Amino acid sequence: MEFDYLEGDVSSVLKTKGKKQVEVDILDEETFQKICSFNPETILDYRDLAILHLMYNTGAAPGEICNLKYEDYNSLKKEITYSRDTGVRTILLDSKTAGILDRYIEKKKIIPSGIYIFESRLNNPIQNRALFNLVKKRVNDAGIKKLVSSMMFRYSFADRKFKEGLDIREIQRLLGHSHPYLTQRFMFLISESKKD
Repeated sequence: MEFDYLEGDVSSVLKTKGKKQVEVDILDEETFQKICSFNPETILDYRDLAILHLMYNTGAAPGEICNLKYEDYNSLKKEITYSRDTGVRTILLDSKTAGILDRYIEKKKIIPSGIYIFESRLNNPIQNRALFNLVKKRVNDAGIKKLVSSMMFRYSFADRKFKEGLDIREIQRLLGHSHPYLTQRFMFLISESKKD
């Protein structure tokens, strides 16, 4: 597959015309560690810790976390597969994130039958609103005053990968974007927010 990329100053193409500029912020490692500094005691604590690490370390979109099934996780290979309308992508997990997810699954005692890993009380996938609430709770509990959204974890992942030297095509693949322009816009919004 061949991709077209924008050359030079892409700001004129990537800015949203006639609409307010989107504000994007990222989480630094210190803030992320502070959010995750709670000691897990209940099943919800283990769930929250697994979700926070998956969002920060895999760049998963909130909907991908919500729809994650047991069959999407290969504990032995430390791989997670995210499925979206644009396709499927497999991400290797770092040992810490895999360990946290394994502990949550063990505590939850999930049966490998295609059930969602993160479920509501009615065994349906959790909703985006639940992610919003858990991020808000953990940020407040950590005493962090700035507004943190679940999408900030995704922006932070993209920013870290860019700083590590990955090219835009690899970041596009990791984020599951269908078109390189989406990834370029993503990276542009991050760089613009850092100028402020």
